[in-house]
Amino acid sequence: MRYSIGPAAAVGLMGLLIAWHLLHREAPWRRSEPVSPQFQTHPEGEEWEPYSEERLRAALDEGKVVLVHFIAPWRRESAENRMTLCRSTFLREGVARGQLTLLLADHSDKSPAVELALRRLDRRAPPVVAVYPPDGAPPIVLDGRVSDAAVAECIQSALP
Repeated sequence: MRYSIGPAAAVGLMGLLIAWHLLHREAPWRRSEPVSPQFQTHPEGEEWEPYSEERLRAALDEGKVVLVHFIAPWRRESAENRMTLCRSTFLREGVARGQLTLLLADHSDKSPAVELALRRLDRRAPPVVAVYPPDGAPPIVLDGRVSDAAVAECIQSALP
């Protein structure tokens, strides 16, 4: 008895091979290198600092709104959110006016500080964007993919 596959099965098999290749290639959001612990500057000019509880508290004590972007480099939404946040003129203006501090919480190394911060927000994993008002009110949390308008609205409502 001779076995052969039909054209539909061959196309399906080819599709599976292509999908496997696309899922397992080295994509920018799947890289596992942690973000440099040094001060981050995006090409668009926003200044991001590495997340720490101490830096968060210090910025809030200075009366600034703090935006914390929790990222997981292997998650596509994290990369998309980062691009959205990098292009935001609203964030650039807030930093320039001294009203806003931007912190980047990299979850790629499962840092205990980042894990604790996520638990305090009742979240398990990125992508998460949290906006902390300086008046001690609970943070405003955005999950998944974010828009520039949604982030701007959260920051506006957190401003004193």
